[in-house]
Amino acid sequence: MSDKKSLFKLVLFGILLLAPVIACNPPTPASGGPTVNIVSPIDGATVTVGQQVLVQSSASDEQGIVRVDLVVNAVVVRSDPPVEGTPTTFAIAQPWFPETPGDVVLQVVAYNASNQPSPAASITLHVVEGAAGVDPTSVPPTSTPVPDVTGEGGCTLNATYTADLSIPDGSVLQPGVSFLKTWRMLNSGTCDWGTGFTLVFVGGSQLGAPASVIVPPTASGGTVDISVPMVAPVTPGNYKSNWRMLSDGGQAFGSTVWASIVVPAPVTDTPVATSTPTSTPTPEITATPGPPAAPTNLTMSTSTGGFVSLVWTDNASDEQGFHILADGAILHTVVGADNTGWGFNYSDYADVWCDKTVDLTVVAYRGAVWSAPSNAVQYAGPPCPPSIVAQGSATLVLGESLDLDTGTVGPLSGDAELLWQKPGGTLFLRAASGVSFGVAGAVGPSVPSYTFCDSMTKSSTGGVSVPTLTVGTLLCYNTTGGNLAGIRVDEIQADEDIVLSFVTWDTTP
Repeated sequence: MSDKKSLFKLVLFGILLLAPVIACNPPTPASGGPTVNIVSPIDGATVTVGQQVLVQSSASDEQGIVRVDLVVNAVVVRSDPPVEGTPTTFAIAQPWFPETPGDVVLQVVAYNASNQPSPAASITLHVVEGAAGVDPTSVPPTSTPVPDVTGEGGCTLNATYTADLSIPDGSVLQPGVSFLKTWRMLNSGTCDWGTGFTLVFVGGSQLGAPASVIVPPTASGGTVDISVPMVAPVTPGNYKSNWRMLSDGGQAFGSTVWASIVVPAPVTDTPVATSTPTSTPTPEITATPGPPAAPTNLTMSTSTGGFVSLVWTDNASDEQGFHILADGAILHTVVGADNTGWGFNYSDYADVWCDKTVDLTVVAYRGAVWSAPSNAVQYAGPPCPPSIVAQGSATLVLGESLDLDTGTVGPLSGDAELLWQKPGGTLFLRAASGVSFGVAGAVGPSVPSYTFCDSMTKSSTGGVSVPTLTVGTLLCYNTTGGNLAGIRVDEIQADEDIVLSFVTWDTTP
């Protein structure tokens, strides 16, 4: 009895201590707090020492998510915020490298704008030794070495890919998942990389990334880890995003690096047929439908400008839609059973398919069940684009020029291709003597591709004026240096400055 009295006194004393705190800080009505679930890997999965594990999770909260922590055996191994803002739903892929064999408890915790944590989503993984230990930083380079570029002062600019530190090629990411792609690069030139050096997007799918990221200063012979925040598209398919170094003087140089991911088609569980109990002891048996009938008569046609059309015959009546496959991998999904065609611009896949012949097929799907593929048609890609000699963004004030062969902005000179001027009160982007150019019939979100500009018909010298020249206008130029350049008008400012994005390919013999 005395033990019970002592316990009662102890509890009462604790309540009295907490009472003033509760009175001064009344609890805020709970909103439910954030929630998080782990999409992959599955609970109980086996992983290998040294090989990257991509932990994909999805968090939500009405106040917005500010960060997601990845916890391994009660230790926070990384913490990742959204790239922008505090979204109410945030999906993310966080890489983790197992170091020792054994079972580990892996948890994901999300925090909202009030710093309120979610209940931890937990799985157990079995870590085993591989055939050989894998050091992710010792993966041999896969990009082809490129020649040095002469920088300011006569030193050389070059960058050599060393390793993928996250999201290896072919990683399967769920639609809409945020991830951080990181490359290790070697400064293989003799110029030091100072303030103003960037890694810039040069082709393929931008994957929701910024157009460029700042590269930390790196001495000649040193290495640096460069990270780019990206988001997996919501449309299933194979995606590749290409990036390259740009000096503070606007010179592109070094190896092209890329992020290559696969977004899978959604898997829909096939409903299980059930029967209503009856007085008869024999259960009702419902036949499970087979896969949809395969499409047939697949044909392909191309038109000027690189537009490709696929047409097929629908032989099924119970499908949900169609997957277009490129060499057996999902390229695009057409939802709906009444679709018998799809088209795309070749330039969207130019960097992935150049110098390749791709087998295109179509399958009908119902949930996770696919038909046999249609007859294949082959698309032969053109030669891969030549190397880039200049790339970047340029702001021109009235009377200034841009030399597309070097990316230099300054007073009009004999080597400059473009002049921004206002003759007779009209803003005018003029092509210098000896330059031919063409204007796209439609605007676009990024600089035109090499394939697009190479196929465009260009006229002799001239120019284009406002209002024909608008934000988003795409232009292609044959430069005085014998190269090919693409331009996008990014901004025409109130003070009459013009901002251009440009890329120039080396097409000299």
